[in-house]
This record gives sequence, structure tokens and C-alpha cells, in this order.
Amino acid sequence: MLAHLSLERRRALLSAVALERFTPNTIVDRDELIRQLDLTKARGYAISIDEQNIGISSVAAPVLNHRGEPIGAIGVIGPSFRLPVNRLHALGRDVIEAARRTSGNIGEFAMSIAVQPRPLGPDRADVKCAIPASAFLGEGPHWSIRDQKLYFVDILAPAVMIGDAASGSYRSLPVPELIGFIVPRERGGFVAAMHGEIRGLDLDSGETTTIARPEADRPGNRFNDGKCDRRGRLWAGTLAIDTAPDQGRLWRIDTDGRSAEMDRGFHVANGLGWSPDDRVMYFTDTQRQIIYAYDFDAAAGEIANRRVFITVPEIEGKPDGMTVDAEGFLWVAHWDGWCVTRYDPDGKVERVINLPVPRPTSCVFGGPDMQTLFVTSARIRLSAGQLAEAPLSGSVFSIDTGIKGLPENLYGG
Repeated sequence: MLAHLSLERRRALLSAVALERFTPNTIVDRDELIRQLDLTKARGYAISIDEQNIGISSVAAPVLNHRGEPIGAIGVIGPSFRLPVNRLHALGRDVIEAARRTSGNIGEFAMSIAVQPRPLGPDRADVKCAIPASAFLGEGPHWSIRDQKLYFVDILAPAVMIGDAASGSYRSLPVPELIGFIVPRERGGFVAAMHGEIRGLDLDSGETTTIARPEADRPGNRFNDGKCDRRGRLWAGTLAIDTAPDQGRLWRIDTDGRSAEMDRGFHVANGLGWSPDDRVMYFTDTQRQIIYAYDFDAAAGEIANRRVFITVPEIEGKPDGMTVDAEGFLWVAHWDGWCVTRYDPDGKVERVINLPVPRPTSCVFGGPDMQTLFVTSARIRLSAGQLAEAPLSGSVFSIDTGIKGLPENLYGG
């Protein structure tokens, strides 16, 4: 309930109390508590493992009124040996559904989970599970030509994932805050979006250094997706943690760390990409079902003439992350749509590739010949029945396209 209060009410409550330790697992550091509250709000449910009583764990989701304010909660509590962490997260989806139904009875209008039915027909032979995983919200894939590895994130773990497509294995490196994406730097190391900041990240030590804080005036916002243009500048979009509309902005982070607001008023800022000739930049607002196109000035790093490039029908899911191939076609993952779609430079559907999971999140070209499309996916907020139908949710898939992709760019700072 605390996580779903307004930031003002949350601050007022926290400033009036001392954080008391009940067990060694109790959170008594105020900054860590705030990070956990933001993570809870993004997930939609909270978990407690031996935090109030040793041997007792729980999971709960808020009941919201018609204004989106918490008026109660529904939870499951029991012995920790019967509620290990994986079980708690699985129950998280159930308590969210129970809370949503209760909220509906008192007039709350929370966004429904509009997963489309699984497409009929046999699984495609060219779609393989490249990296079996169970990411809550796998996102932001980047193929490293230098390492021949796939870097991606689990926004809600939160963690950086390092995938080896040749062996089908991965390493998960926990990070302290919500992480939207990770991109290698030209000089070595990585740049990552953590909450509302852009940070340098050393994967060996886990140390971070702040590069830019463009969302310092909006603590309720976080970065979502981001990519670099061919001049090494980072472009990244933000959204409200509670997905309130019109709060997202599009930022350009220059190689010297300076940031510039390029556009605003987005609901869920998401996938980016550029045409091969660098004349067009694409940018997605997932919740509005729209992919925009801008005129792009590569030399100046400026955009102009925003226009609707594609409007995805709701029955096809929501446009999420994307990549652009060497022919200038867009490949777009459809959240709740069970597919990836290839659009031609005029916005017409060229092909649809069905996947065995409802929530593909993003895609990138990689592999030795740059013709393999890797697709990340999510399992967050899927019911037990939906997960039974799509048990590979949260894994990374590969598609042999026979089409050359473009390498993703590095950050020049």
C-alpha cells in the first residue's frame, strides 16, 4: 500500500517514523526501502521474506479505488519453507488478479491484462528457444559483435543478463535498482539506465558512476528503452512507474554526458531505431499502440516532423521493442500478441512470425552472420493458466531470418 501512495504521501509517512529492525532481513535503510517500494510499484506486488518474523514469508497486491489510491491489500502468508522466492513471485500474479477483481467491485478501472489467445497452428521450425530463462521482464537486448554474446536486462529482478546463444546459457548479475537497458561503451564497460539516471556500469565489480540525471525533477519516472545512434549518442525514453499517461519524455544523452529533452508527453516510451540511411528515427509509445517516425539529422542529433508511422490494432497486441534490418524494414515485438512483425519502410506488414510466448518484449539481430533475430520475453503478471500454456515465458528466442541485420551502436562517452 505504501508503494502505491503518491510520492508526497509516501514521503510524509516515512519522515514521521523510525525504521525498526525486527529481524536481520528487515529493511531499515531509508534509501533501500525507497528502491524496494519503486520495484514493488513496477511489479504490482510486494514480497516479504523473513522481514517481520523469521520463518514467515508473504506476498501481497494493493486494492485500489477509482482514483488509483490503495484502500486495502490482498495477500498470502505462510511458512518460508512452503513459500520460497519462486513460489512467491508465481503467487504475485494471483494476488494481483484477486486484487484487481476486488478493485473492480468498488469501481477501480485498472488496466486489464489483455493477452490475446495463442495463435492456432504448429510451432514454427525456425523459432527456437535460444536461452531458456524465467525473466520477469526481459528487455533491452544488445548483441555484442566483439564478445559474440547477448546482453539484456530483467527490469524487475532487477539484473543484467549475459547470454551465450551457442550454449543456451546465461549469467544473471543483480543490480540495486530498476534497470531499463544496457549498452556497451566504446572505451569499455557499459552504460545502463537505472531508475531515472544514466550510469556507467562495470560488470566485474558492479560499481556504477552517474553520467546524467535528466529525470531528477521527476522521481516517479524511470527510464525504459534506449539505444545509441551511429554518432555514439544515447537516446532513451522514460515513463511513470505507475504508467500514468503523458509523463514520459524522450532524451538524448551526448557523449560528454550532457542531456537534452527531445520530445515529451508519452505514455509508455519504448522501442527505438534508425533507417539505414540515417534519415528517419523511429520511436514507440506502447500504450498508445503507435510507432512514430521523425526526420533525423544525424550530424546535429536533432529530430523533427513527428508523425504516426504505424498504429497497431489492439487485437494484435502492443508494439514494444524493435530493431531495423539492413533493408530498412522494422522488426517489432508485440506484447500480449504472441508475435514479431516485420514492417516495410512504408509501414506495411511484410511478415508475422508467431512465438510460443504471449509477451515478447524486444528484438535484436546477432549471431556470426548477423541474420539471427533474438527476441526477449516476459512472464510478469501472467496467470498460472497462461504460464501453463506458455511455460517458456521469460526466455530468449532465436529466429533464422535469412535477412542481414544492422549492428547496434555503442555509446561514445
